[in-house]
Amino acid sequence: MCAKSCAGGSLQSTAKKHNAKMWRYVDSKFEKCLPGGIVMMANDSVNLTKSNMSSCATHHTAIYMGNGYIAEASGYSTGIVKRKRTPNSQWFFMRIEELSNTDKKSNDNSGESGSNNNSTSDNESGKNCINQSGTIDGHKYIYRFANARCTAYGANSGSGCDIPLKLGKTAGMSNVPYGTKIYIPALKGKYIKDKNGKSVTCDGILTINDCGVSMSDCDIYMSTYSDSNAESIMGNPFRSEIYVISWGSGHGTSWSFTSSYKWAYERGVLSNYKTAFKNYISNGGVLINFYKFRSDDKNIRSSKYWKILNS
Repeated sequence: MCAKSCAGGSLQSTAKKHNAKMWRYVDSKFEKCLPGGIVMMANDSVNLTKSNMSSCATHHTAIYMGNGYIAEASGYSTGIVKRKRTPNSQWFFMRIEELSNTDKKSNDNSGESGSNNNSTSDNESGKNCINQSGTIDGHKYIYRFANARCTAYGANSGSGCDIPLKLGKTAGMSNVPYGTKIYIPALKGKYIKDKNGKSVTCDGILTINDCGVSMSDCDIYMSTYSDSNAESIMGNPFRSEIYVISWGSGHGTSWSFTSSYKWAYERGVLSNYKTAFKNYISNGGVLINFYKFRSDDKNIRSSKYWKILNS
């Protein structure tokens, strides 16, 4: 892919030869993006469709760095810069087959210091669930969830157990004991101030104390005011490694995905979550494949809930 031109079309044609996956920003925002993906910006005159991305006229390219950041050339005097820009409907993304194949192997490799221990105590958990211990940013961890989908929620409705909500310090997750402590590197140093004037600087460590209808792997408590305020503070949902520092005990265990979908189904609202579910499951899912503490999601792919959400 070296020395190819965004303006001349050679970058797109070469990516196509490498069986690159291509998708538009307007279809899934940054949801499918992983670091190392190619960001393309089509000319304003282009009517960008799902079928013309490999041949349309473009004027700029960048590399996706994660968490909404891109690396791009910013002129001869400035060079390469890493920053966030406001995307628009002319943006699309490419990920070549070699990187996609590497993504599939992520369960077997890690950039952190640590070791895999695929013991039977993991109850045969599946994709993106890695029975591994190690150290990240000075934190010792005992398990890792790869490429987990993180979202935000708010208001002050109470938690799912006896551990109270705490701004920027608690979160909802399925299939884990309440009281579990996790570390998300992308949250470290993030400053939160909600519409009630409550503020905190996150250290990346969260205590699990809640769950809901499971459409993400980690739903972070980011506002005492409202869900929409929390979503505004976070920005787009992002994917990140989640490191388990310790498993909780004495507070109960959160719902499985199956239990949460049953709850929504019995209230006639499960079909309202189809888009959110498809965004969640686009990488094969993470906590939905985790069976260490609950095993009822092992059969979820043959359930009526699965059929409804994928319809």
